[in-house]
Amino acid sequence: MDPSREAAADTAVRQLQQALDSRVVIEQAKGMIAVQRGLPLADAFEQLRSEARRRRQSIHAVAAEVVWAHDGALPRGIS
Repeated sequence: MDPSREAAADTAVRQLQQALDSRVVIEQAKGMIAVQRGLPLADAFEQLRSEARRRRQSIHAVAAEVVWAHDGALPRGIS
């Protein structure tokens, strides 16, 4: 494989891995919100998405805050 094609393949693999890692965090946060609030997963995802829009942040950033919150509480705005 020529070097430019190899570099492009490496970039694609890295981007796919980042997308997968992001999706894992979002799914974890969805589950946490669903359990804590007694909601269906679709509603928990909608709360994540709404909060991300309100904050003008990525859904991954809000999900990461949920997952990695030290005290186990949901971030402000997710109700």
